[in-house]
Amino acid sequence: MRGVGRRLFFVIPILVAVTLIVPTTVNAVAENIPGVPLAKSPIAASVESTENPHWVAAVRLRNMDNFTASKSATSATSPEFDLRIYSPYATDVTDAAQQANYILASSEKQLSPGVVRYTASQDATYYVDVTPTTEGTGTFILSYRIRHYTRVYLSATKKVVPYGGSAVLIAKLADIDNRAINKTIRFEYSSDGGTYWKYLKNVAATYGTASLAVKPGSKTYYRARFLGDSSYLRTVQEPSVVVTPKVYLTSPSVPTSMVCNKPYTVAGYLKPRHRSGVHSVRIQAQRYEGGAWVTKKIFITTNTNYSTYTKYIRTIALDLPGKWRVRACALADTFHATTYTGYKYVSVPTQKAASARGWVSSAKPVQFTDVTAYAKILDPYGKPIPHAKVVFTWHFENWTRTQTTYTGSTGVASATRYISGARPIFKVVINISASSGGNTVRTATYFTPVQSHMKPLIP
Repeated sequence: MRGVGRRLFFVIPILVAVTLIVPTTVNAVAENIPGVPLAKSPIAASVESTENPHWVAAVRLRNMDNFTASKSATSATSPEFDLRIYSPYATDVTDAAQQANYILASSEKQLSPGVVRYTASQDATYYVDVTPTTEGTGTFILSYRIRHYTRVYLSATKKVVPYGGSAVLIAKLADIDNRAINKTIRFEYSSDGGTYWKYLKNVAATYGTASLAVKPGSKTYYRARFLGDSSYLRTVQEPSVVVTPKVYLTSPSVPTSMVCNKPYTVAGYLKPRHRSGVHSVRIQAQRYEGGAWVTKKIFITTNTNYSTYTKYIRTIALDLPGKWRVRACALADTFHATTYTGYKYVSVPTQKAASARGWVSSAKPVQFTDVTAYAKILDPYGKPIPHAKVVFTWHFENWTRTQTTYTGSTGVASATRYISGARPIFKVVINISASSGGNTVRTATYFTPVQSHMKPLIP
């Protein structure tokens, strides 16, 4: 007899973890408003009456809450159902007039079959009505979700930062009533604030607030967003702020003392690198006058580029003695904010007199008239000297007269005399001596009187 082999089979159980969402069974039936309280989603309920085929539940919504619900029949023999949202002002779901005026949303009238969506317009109690669209009664499952409105407020501790400096973005997430929401806030940035934004960082909010330090290399737009979850809607309003850095700018290389009207070549440095040959930097010169600093000169510089930076350069001259202060200013451009350096203080001593030129109002004046003598005083650079002391000495035939005065802003001084009956043909010489800045210069002019045929007036 042949042996028969036995095969042994072992059944190894495989355990699969399945999470089942068990609907909340609602046995209570409300066929009209005010309905039963809307239980936790999902809900298993039924329409039992053929005379008044409605199942009504009440739900409390806050302003701007988004209510989304869907329903499905539990068997093939169940009728089709329409899901409706009624206004807080409705009182009867069977009344034709209220059906016409108080239904805010209906699954039959929306694009997604069996789904109804509605955004609340006020804090109130709304009513959910499930009613068959065909003959019969039956059970259904109602699933819904309520998501609350959110808004984001965004600010920055600084709108303008130093070169290489940072600012802190502060985003606050709140609901419609400005109550804080602790969710993750997404920060993004853009170079122009347009449609293209790049992800920067996600930050979890604490007490509704999330902060992020940023260090922009150029003008940058930042915005804060909340992308939504099962309980809250994504933010519709996405505020943005702009943070603009200054440039790195050094003070111009002016000396502490400058000779009046003498040209000096001054320079400084600018980062990041700017285009060569353009005029990115201005030099501002102020003079102390009457107890206040008054801007007297603006010098436009020219860029010269090096490996990683720009040098600005310009020849300047200060044309008045006194106390001055000088600083550089890089004008705002597409990428950077206006940047000023600190002031450098400069002393400009009184101009040294270098030359003088004299003349008279008439080289041949008639006797018994006035003659005016003039003198213009210049410094070594050919510039007029104001406030220079000038002495006019008039040498007539038998007498000498001296007059002292000061030059005006044009460097010119004048002196007038009545020449009486000065002898005709005799040349009257006027010696001129001018002093300024510790130096004295001299010149002379003259006139020759002409015989008058009129008798002088006798006082």
